[in-house]
Amino acid sequence: MGPAFSLATTLGVMVAAAGALTIAALLGTTIVLLLVAIAFMQLITRYPDAGSSYGWARRAFGEGAGAYTAWILVVANFFAILATAIPAGTYTLALVAPRLVDSALWSAVVGCVWVIVIALVLHLGIRSSARVAAVLLVAELAVLAASAVAGIGHAPPPATATPANSLGTIGFIEAMVLGIWMVDGWEVTASTSEETRGAARVAGVGGIVGLLVTAVFLIACTGAYVHVAGVQGLAANQTDVLAFVGERLGGFWRILLVITVLVSLAATLETTILYLVRSIYAMGRDGVLPRALGRLDVALYAVTVASLLAVAIVGLVPSANDRLALALNGSAVFLGLLFLISCLAALRLCREDTPLFAAVGALALVIILAVAVVQAAPATRWCIVVALGAGLPITLGYAARSRARKGPSPAAGNIGG
Repeated sequence: MGPAFSLATTLGVMVAAAGALTIAALLGTTIVLLLVAIAFMQLITRYPDAGSSYGWARRAFGEGAGAYTAWILVVANFFAILATAIPAGTYTLALVAPRLVDSALWSAVVGCVWVIVIALVLHLGIRSSARVAAVLLVAELAVLAASAVAGIGHAPPPATATPANSLGTIGFIEAMVLGIWMVDGWEVTASTSEETRGAARVAGVGGIVGLLVTAVFLIACTGAYVHVAGVQGLAANQTDVLAFVGERLGGFWRILLVITVLVSLAATLETTILYLVRSIYAMGRDGVLPRALGRLDVALYAVTVASLLAVAIVGLVPSANDRLALALNGSAVFLGLLFLISCLAALRLCREDTPLFAAVGALALVIILAVAVVQAAPATRWCIVVALGAGLPITLGYAARSRARKGPSPAAGNIGG
């Protein structure tokens, strides 16, 4: 994920939850994910697998657990599309029609347009080259770094009372869960572990380095933006927080930051939809989902229609902050579940490698995810519970079909004879 996208979607919501403790919450998330990344490295070193969490869960706990992990991966990416398309609508309106920024209808409509455009781009096979992507990323980092430096040198806003709901243990843990989404992206190296030149351990080390570099950059930007915009200002502008930071900086900064966010959002939405399409295609091909989805064109159509419906439904939520919080919390919780499953797989598969990191990381994830689900808004909590339950029949059906294909074991045959 691009850092501009991460900050634009998550910073305001985290500040609303943790207030002045936002940086500490992000640091806490980084420590937990560092433990998870070490567990990833142990798994990658011994069991390089392009399927990462899905492949390790299947190896450690069987076909059924692998299928359910694949379902969690799909749900996490659907929430990720929501968490990308909704801000894309908001920031587009902030650029071309600022008076409509607070309109739930228009934000949903523009978000749907973004999904359709990206799906059409993928259908036509138009992909930006790696060189173009690298240039855009460098430009994005340069703009954010320059804005952070400008923010540190800018006068802070007048002192105001911190919102009452921005302090406390619960808010701190909620911000930590959102931090999972903010620093997400480091784990993609696991998917390249089978193709990495040299030892597979290189991919694991790359994930750790990527996590630490990303976290340091985001923490620095967060500190600068809290300084220039203030806790209350960021919390009051959750849906377009970088546009607000640009307003505080003055001059050309608002337009430059909004454009930077939109470029980052476009790249993230393209990557997320493509990844989800390929995941559903693979699950259809393998029989986890209906085999009709085992064609890329059908999978792309299914993902596009489902994404449009989801964006439209979430667009019915009247509060812009609630819409964004639902998408972010859902994505962060399911990403956290994927990391938890990977830690449990490490405990099963790498017992002799002193799995202390995996055990502590798993325990920390259980605590913060449980608090996040319990404390979530009712709509968010029900979405999470329904999504978790919907994967059970898929998993049970796949496990039953797998047993049927394998037939009765030799032992079972001997008992009958």
